Amino acid sequence: MNLNHDSAENRSDRRHTQRLSTILLSGQLGGAAAVSLAIGRLQHLPLDAKNIVSTWVWVAISLAVLIPLCWYDKISARLAKVVGFAAGRQWIAPLSEARRLSRLQLIASYLIILDVALLIVLIRKTGGFVQSPLDLFLPAILVTTIILRSPRKRGLTAVWLQVFLLATALWWWRFHLPLGSSPTRFHYDAFGDPGFLPAFTIVAGFVLVFSVLCLRLQKAELADRASNVFFSNESRISYAARMGRRGEQSK
Repeated sequence: MNLNHDSAENRSDRRHTQRLSTILLSGQLGGAAAVSLAIGRLQHLPLDAKNIVSTWVWVAISLAVLIPLCWYDKISARLAKVVGFAAGRQWIAPLSEARRLSRLQLIASYLIILDVALLIVLIRKTGGFVQSPLDLFLPAILVTTIILRSPRKRGLTAVWLQVFLLATALWWWRFHLPLGSSPTRFHYDAFGDPGFLPAFTIVAGFVLVFSVLCLRLQKAELADRASNVFFSNESRISYAARMGRRGEQSK
């Protein structure tokens, strides 16, 4: 076993868990903030619908607490160091990076399922499917998954597909804009709301920025993998060279 290779793998796992935590936290909190800002722009949205959406946004924010729980050992050690408690002792067993990563991946799966369920409720309360400005979040979840699980070229293709979907949604709103709506209508019509375009812009801006962030983190992840392969091959070559020199000396 090569200690340098093992330490390189541990550093790579640590960076991977940090990147995954960054993506999950920024997606959960940033998405909740984008929903709040977008809903605030909708002028004709009924008050009861706004209250329901605000409640579900706070639920989404509270789910983000699950992510720092995977770093409880690091957080506890940092707090203990700050307050000077249990100096020189490890009072909480450290969590291995592999186990931390598996927990983060499990939490990511749960968050995707819960966020999709939350989005279905929010979309129905803000105009329904194909009309709500929050519709953009559903393909964004799929695009993010493709970026993080596919080669970089396929991730770029997914981002361009997302841009095409955003343009299509904007054209669809513009095409149906003459239908209009008024605050006195029984059914809320998001397309006729004067605040639809600002709300759409907020959600679309967050979705695109988050996709670019995922691409940058994926690029760093691929660089780490290439580095690990390089050091792994280097360690095997150097080991073989040492064994060859030992065989020559024994002769």
